[in-house]
Amino acid sequence: MEITEDLWWKSFEKYAEEFAKARPNYETLDEKTQEIGALFQYELDIYNGGFLQAFCNWGYSCYLIEIKALEKIGANNSKRILEECYSIIANFENDDRIKEYYDIPKYLSEEDEERLNSLDEEYWEDEDNIMEKMYNFYIEK
Repeated sequence: MEITEDLWWKSFEKYAEEFAKARPNYETLDEKTQEIGALFQYELDIYNGGFLQAFCNWGYSCYLIEIKALEKIGANNSKRILEECYSIIANFENDDRIKEYYDIPKYLSEEDEERLNSLDEEYWEDEDNIMEKMYNFYIEK
């Protein structure tokens, strides 16, 4: 079954809304809602503005949920890409200049920006077909 974007939205939007309302207290949600919410929101933000937008919008705890969910649904290429993206910004974890996530882009080197852009483009190729994997794992299961 080919999953259309409309079917994906209808299947998962309610989880994403609950996830957004709970931000940043994702632990108040059940595991399924956390995972679907993170997958949904990351998909939207990465396709809109790339990994940095997703990470800055949703934070580190969401990133961890995203990585776990990608592994769970078998989206290993996407997981690898996001882990590589995070490795670029991980150096800012204890940087005193970073007061909020949106400070990170101000301090990226040109090389880091280029690498992140390249990884975003690789992610957009959607080798894993995340919408379909999500549907098959959470709905067809």
